[in-house]
Amino acid sequence: MLTLGHFVETGPIGVTPKKALKRYFVTWAAEEFNWPGFTTGDLYALNKVLNEHDFPPLVVLHDLLLAAKLARHRKGFLHITKVGKDLLEHPGSLWLVLAQHLLLSAGHDDYLDVEWVSVSMP
Repeated sequence: MLTLGHFVETGPIGVTPKKALKRYFVTWAAEEFNWPGFTTGDLYALNKVLNEHDFPPLVVLHDLLLAAKLARHRKGFLHITKVGKDLLEHPGSLWLVLAQHLLLSAGHDDYLDVEWVSVSMP
């Protein structure tokens, strides 16, 4: 809701040529989300500047907004879609759409930071 509200209040969010969210938005998100384990203090203890990949919950959210078609990339920006605007007015429906995509549709392998090792069973 915070991210979709940000779209409505300030307009599209800039993206880099590789489609990552620009630093100004990552900084805003880190401050606003107050995600446990990823507070601004925690993040700035590791980095002088914040890129999208430095804030894993934002990476997942970015992918989720695209997969659920609540946002789309266009001309160097991430724009909210009509569906995103409509669901912002109905938080319960927004939650259902996000939960469905996150739990049932998302490819979670992209978020694993573990190298899989083949283990043979006895």
